[in-house]
Amino acid sequence: MRKLTGWMVVAIVAVVAVSFGMVHVVDVAWAQTQTTTDATKEEKKAEIEKKKAEKKAAIEEKKAAKKAELEKKKAAIAEKKAAKKAEIEQKKAAKKAEMEQKQAEAKKTAEEKK
Repeated sequence: MRKLTGWMVVAIVAVVAVSFGMVHVVDVAWAQTQTTTDATKEEKKAEIEKKKAEKKAAIEEKKAAKKAELEKKKAAIAEKKAAKKAEIEQKKAAKKAEMEQKQAEAKKTAEEKK
């Protein structure tokens, strides 16, 4: 029984030693991969920043396109207003000329009656 207990202690010590060794090996391997992960994290951060900048540029481009379209619409509206105003002025001038012509005819008829 003593021999069996001695071998069990040896086996337990061996298992504990092997487990400590495995933990050490895994820890060293993990520490080495951690440095490469830091580099990939920086690359990912840079990639995310790049994507954000691209999105921001796309949004600015859309805003500029909308602004240009709005300016075109405003210019078209202003042009229509100017054309309408010119048409109204033309109608006023035509009415004024017609009124003057009627007044001139009325004067002529009044003079002829005298």
